[in-house]
Amino acid sequence: MLRKLLKHIILLVNIVFVALMFVSGIARWLNPAEHTAIALLGLFFPVLLLINVGFVIWWVVCRKWLFLVPLIAVAPFVPSYIDFSFGSDNVSPNGWQIRAMSYNAHNFGLHARPDHQQAMKEIVEFIGSENLDIACFQEYSNGDKDLPVHQQLLKSFKYSHLQIRKSPYAYGDLRDGLATYSNYPIVGRNCERSDGETDNILIYTDIAVGADTLRVFNCHLQSYKFSASEYDFIEKVNSLKSDVYDKSKQDENREGLRSVYRRMRKAYEWRVKQAATLKRLIAESPYQVLVCGDFNDTQSSYVYRLVSRGLHDSQRVISTGWRNTYRRFFPGVRIDYILYNGSLKCISFRVPQVDYSDHRPVVGEYQME
Repeated sequence: MLRKLLKHIILLVNIVFVALMFVSGIARWLNPAEHTAIALLGLFFPVLLLINVGFVIWWVVCRKWLFLVPLIAVAPFVPSYIDFSFGSDNVSPNGWQIRAMSYNAHNFGLHARPDHQQAMKEIVEFIGSENLDIACFQEYSNGDKDLPVHQQLLKSFKYSHLQIRKSPYAYGDLRDGLATYSNYPIVGRNCERSDGETDNILIYTDIAVGADTLRVFNCHLQSYKFSASEYDFIEKVNSLKSDVYDKSKQDENREGLRSVYRRMRKAYEWRVKQAATLKRLIAESPYQVLVCGDFNDTQSSYVYRLVSRGLHDSQRVISTGWRNTYRRFFPGVRIDYILYNGSLKCISFRVPQVDYSDHRPVVGEYQME
């Protein structure tokens, strides 16, 4: 009797997690500015997915047909989150090969590390070792007269072709932005700024490669911009620290949750607008495109689905496994991408495991026919 009751309790818990994963999974089809709670639950999709996979294994070990319950629930959502390798695109012996990087460099350590000069040196050496043709940086800063980042980076390139656009807002003595470096001549450029209270921008750079032109988008979609206290609250929740559940701190923690929720809702509103602008510009491009950037959203999100529709995702074409590009909070979070279309072919793709920034770079190699 007790064994039967235990089985029913486990089944009930399994059904609850199946329902949570389903709601989390449909977040990619719902505008997060209008369905913020579902979007927040969507951030936990990898955790819920792993829990349900655990239930599949549990029921199989118990030799119960009930393994079909979590298995059927998991199956539709796996392709939208886990990157399967389908091999490289078919390449021809002719054409130009381009090696590109997208990297949120976190201002090259200028404000995050006390040894910022050493940090800059290490990052520049790493970037130079990648033998790049195109490099797109988000949270880019030239530094001051003692930290000429761009002069150091130019030594890693064959030509001094670059486009730099800074945010109109400064944080103390720091003003970051976007930068696109190219070994090939730049024949056109443009910048789109968000209106109002956000400093996010996106740029595109027309690059002449042989007889063709490639339009390279470099974007940094809206981040949450959590305050220090909000980051502390999130870290506490992530680490399951006891004071998050301390009744004596109930009001404090409730206010922390409200603050984080409001911040994320506002960020979602801006990010959706910026993603719509990016999608429109991609559609208007007279050239084939390479889209590099920090989307601040996972591959199971509404924003990713909006931007990537009709494009190829390099990591999904050539999977390097379940690699995260953002080093904080949840494991397996991928928010940095290189997308492409047209006659471009992806030959290789990597996520170098370096820790110079809170992001990891993504590097792809492409053939342009």
